Amino acid sequence: MMMIKEEEDAEAVERNNEVAERETYHSAVQRFLVSYPSVNRSDLDRLLARHIDAATGGFMDGTRTRWDFSGSFYFVSTVVSTIGRQTFPFIHIR
Repeated sequence: MMMIKEEEDAEAVERNNEVAERETYHSAVQRFLVSYPSVNRSDLDRLLARHIDAATGGFMDGTRTRWDFSGSFYFVSTVVSTIGRQTFPFIHIR
């Protein structure tokens, strides 16, 4: 019962944070549009959508590609360690 209460409390906190973040975002967009009235709202929405895609894809920082040697090694090691022995019974782990 205590875990259910803790889960409900955590959910309420996260919901409040989400609402606050959403309000902050929409307020910032509105301030931008007021400051720059020549910007078309639909053009801004398309730009922001592209920005989100780039940020989610990891293309914003400009430091290195994710598929260099270390990124590829991390991916392969994660896949191999996650799949486990049952998937590849011919691999004998001692």
